[in-house]
Amino acid sequence: QQASLISSLLDSVQSPIFATDKDSCIVYANSYAGRLFGKPAYSVVGTGLWDAYPISHNDLFYRIFQRAIQEHRVLSCDHYAQRLNLWYEVHIYPREGDGMVVVMDNVTARKQYERFMGLAAYAIDRINDYVLWLDSKGLINKANNVAYKNLRFPETPKARVPLSVVAAITPEEWGEIWKEIKKQGSLSFETKLIRSDGGTIPVDATASYVFYVGQEYGCIIARDITSRLMAEEEVTRSMEAAELYLDLMSHDIRNMNQIGIGFLELALNDRSISDGERELLDKALEAFNRSSELISNVKKLQKAKGILSMEEIDLTDMLREVASHYAHIKGRDISIEVRAEEGCHVIANPLLQEVFSNLVGNAVKHSQGRLHVWITLRNDMVADRPCCEVIIEDDGPGIPDE
Repeated sequence: QQASLISSLLDSVQSPIFATDKDSCIVYANSYAGRLFGKPAYSVVGTGLWDAYPISHNDLFYRIFQRAIQEHRVLSCDHYAQRLNLWYEVHIYPREGDGMVVVMDNVTARKQYERFMGLAAYAIDRINDYVLWLDSKGLINKANNVAYKNLRFPETPKARVPLSVVAAITPEEWGEIWKEIKKQGSLSFETKLIRSDGGTIPVDATASYVFYVGQEYGCIIARDITSRLMAEEEVTRSMEAAELYLDLMSHDIRNMNQIGIGFLELALNDRSISDGERELLDKALEAFNRSSELISNVKKLQKAKGILSMEEIDLTDMLREVASHYAHIKGRDISIEVRAEEGCHVIANPLLQEVFSNLVGNAVKHSQGRLHVWITLRNDMVADRPCCEVIIEDDGPGIPDE
């Protein structure tokens, strides 16, 4: 009864368990061992172990088993069961009569995790970014190869050093970073790493909080941005040079336009010129004025590149001012009707007026003779939010379909 109870208990264990005699013949195998042998456990009893489970003599399990027999002591090893695609941690125990008891624990999940962790460590050691693992006090526990190679670590291999030795981050600053990443999970910032020769490397860094196996860690991943900063500086220099040339050119063109406009206005004041000549002079004067207006718009766009100031704007007043500007152009019969609801106020930059001016101005420029423009302003609701709708229409020729 006791033997039956023990056999029943061993059969309930979900690990292969078997025993051999001094000649390595199987004298007992629990039911789960049948999976390892690929046949019912009872059928392998009396069979040589390596006949029931043929593996290479170079396999670590085979060699450790033979060594355990020779030395008559407990030994362990890891073994990959190829047919089952499983990893086992094998424990070999001597028993009376020079036989052995083998217990095999399934450690496949652990092996997969170890492999993943090994792959992650392998990849981290071969990326070009700098990776630092720290504790809450800012002491570096580990770094990847590029960090050990290029930063100001001491000669003692992989010694724990304060973060401030290899980065422009004081202990006080790390304390603030640590508080933030514990609260938010991660934090991005720019800083400088200190090279082994004392120089610095500008980096984009992200610090993250990690809780692993009961321990708190901070992980900093930093990317060298030297090339990016150099490119940004070059772009800035190029833009500054271009703006200087644009300012000089705009100034010279505006001066020449004013000279041309002055002479044309003098000619138009001459009462002896014919109507045909006056029309040609008016067209030339209009071209000069458009050129000056273009330069003025370019200057406004330059200003718009900076930080735009926002203020409350009465759209009704703004649109009426635009209409007034274009309603009295010499030589044109232009009627501009503003139909505006009161109380249309928005928060915007004053350059918004240029948007409406450009729309009305295009209607005027691309038409001849009589022109009627309607400007409609009304309050509206879009997605439950109050808005102001502006509609500008005209009866000019429009844009051809083709």
